[in-house]
Amino acid sequence: AMGETVAGEAATFALQPALPLRAKYYAALFLNQIVLTRARAAVAVRLLRVYVALFAQLQEQAPARASSPAPAATPLAGKGKAARGGRGKKGKKGKKSKAVLERPPEAGAGAAAHARMASALLAGIARALPFARHAAESGGEWESALRSCADALFKLVHADSFQAGAQALRLLATLAAADEGLADRFARALYAAMLHRGLRASAKHLALFLNVAYRAIRDDTDAGRCSALAKRLLHASAHAGAPLAAASLLLCAHVRASASGEGEGGAGAAAIGGMLRAQASCAGGTPRDE
Repeated sequence: AMGETVAGEAATFALQPALPLRAKYYAALFLNQIVLTRARAAVAVRLLRVYVALFAQLQEQAPARASSPAPAATPLAGKGKAARGGRGKKGKKGKKSKAVLERPPEAGAGAAAHARMASALLAGIARALPFARHAAESGGEWESALRSCADALFKLVHADSFQAGAQALRLLATLAAADEGLADRFARALYAAMLHRGLRASAKHLALFLNVAYRAIRDDTDAGRCSALAKRLLHASAHAGAPLAAASLLLCAHVRASASGEGEGGAGAAAIGGMLRAQASCAGGTPRDE
């Protein structure tokens, strides 16, 4: 009971319209630290409502922050004594370094803060969802809550932040599994995200993305979608480093091996098996069965 009270008070504070984004970010981090159990499913339901409301507020603020003009650059010193402040070359050099070092962080501060906030909220939603979906009092509330922000999640997949995009794909995969109407849209978003520059630039969130891709290819019932996703992943890994290339090959091998399990991965395994047979026929050989 005390956990629900604390979550409610923190939610009341975080949902204030005039609250700065930094304060909302720290409130989201605090809510992410609340311990969740099956016995306290009501707290998870409450947190899920708060996260979705904060995410909606964040999307409303995003266009204003993105379209705000960059601060005007101050003229660099270097011409005349007035620009140097009457201190000769020493003053000139000092003002140059100050202007060059200080301006770039100010220009990108709003976008970085927005990405951090989105990442914290998506992590909180993914953490509370397993407990909220099994709560008796929530019913299908978790599904309707996520569907209300589905458009914003799809937009986030194509954002500059690869971490936020991978977390959004994880939530969209949950929605697509419950709603067949979102399956095509989710597959297109995952297909496009495989060419995200963050996939090759950093391996920090590679495991989360590959886990989403593995489940999408394994559980999909459309062989055409499975084949397209597997081919795109292999093409992307061909232009990346060895870790992504090795992980992509292992992913395809596990999807193909899942056909011998409990009936899962039939379409994905058949698609990858067809790719191997086509490649073997072009090379003049036969694919080796696992």
